[in-house]
Formats: sequence, C-alpha cells, structure tokens
Amino acid sequence: MKTRLLKIDDICLSQYSFLTREDCCFYFGEYFSGQGYGYSPTNNLIHNLKKSPSRRGKPEWKYKLHAIETVADWIASVDDLLWDDPNSLWIPVPPSKSIEDKDYDDRLVKILESLKRKSTSFSFSELITVKESIEGSHNLADGMRPRPEDHLENFVVDETLILPEPKTVFVFDDVITTGSHFRAVDTLLRKKFRNTVVYGIFVARAVRLAQEF
Repeated sequence: MKTRLLKIDDICLSQYSFLTREDCCFYFGEYFSGQGYGYSPTNNLIHNLKKSPSRRGKPEWKYKLHAIETVADWIASVDDLLWDDPNSLWIPVPPSKSIEDKDYDDRLVKILESLKRKSTSFSFSELITVKESIEGSHNLADGMRPRPEDHLENFVVDETLILPEPKTVFVFDDVITTGSHFRAVDTLLRKKFRNTVVYGIFVARAVRLAQEF
C-alpha cells in the first residue's frame, strides 16, 4: 500500500514553537495528544510504538514489533522520498534514556534497521546520543517540556561516526510536539555538515483538540 507524507506548512506551523518557515518537516499522520489508543488509527500506532521496554516478553509486545514494521513499510512506500538514496543519511532523534538505562527504547533504530534490510543502499547513523537519562517529554506538562537548549546540553555527537558530508540528512522521530528535539538535532548537524540539506521526517504530528487550549 502506498502512503504519502504531508508537509508541516504555514497552516499548522504555529502549533510547533521551535519550527520556522525554513524548516522542511513532513509527517504521515496526526496523533491526538491526551487521547487513548482507540481514538484513531494513528493514536493506536503511536501507543504501540511507544510501549515501554519493560513490556518486552509480554503478550502485547508483538504490537510494538508490528508498529515498527508498519512504519518502515510506510517510509519505503513513498515514491518521491528517495529514502534509500546512497547520498542520504538518516539520523534518529535520540530517546530520553541513555543506552545503559534499563528503559532505553530503540524503536526508531529498529525502524531504520528494518529499512536497511529492504535496501543495502540505505544508510543511517546513531550520530547523536544523550549523556544522561531524562524524563520522556510525552510524560511532562507543556510548560515543563525541554527547550532546544536543554537538549543541546544533554546531546552528544559521536565523532567516531562522522562520515563524509552527505548531500541530504533525514532527521527521524516518531512524534513532533513542539519541534524542540528537531531544532536541537538540526543545530548540531549544521555545525558538522555545512552544505547538507536537512529534512525532518515524523511518523505523526501532535494535534491538540480544541478543549485543550
């Protein structure tokens, strides 16, 4: 089944505090924040994708694995994305937990690994990681969510993974809520890759229902 990416344009840009008109960010679906998994198909997908690593081995873990493969299939089915262009590099936004943390969730990496199995010309790198674990942004009230500068203090670039400058970088994340993660990663990338074009690719954009305002 073919899927399509939608652009975060001027109509919805104001909902994402840290994006600008110069940013090229795209998404597949809309995640309605504050609503359960049954609210929409995208909500169901995101809830499954975000299942805690503590649920590994439980009967419901299969739904997380299915969500991972679903997103990989979505990306691979977009004809004009050029997702496996050998001159492109995909970089997952680092999760809130460090790799040593028992709650470290590698869902984004697993999606990219699935894409790598679909095409040997596909390239990705865990170029950016976190120094220490923090609370996941989705568990925080709006006023408590980290700003880009907070992420920049906790993000670290693995210099051993620096490659020849790619023509295009796709910054990949599951849900964009304020744009703070993307802004921080974009800032770091532009210091390393001066001539690279940076895009944001998200499984979903967070949408607040009217009563939340």
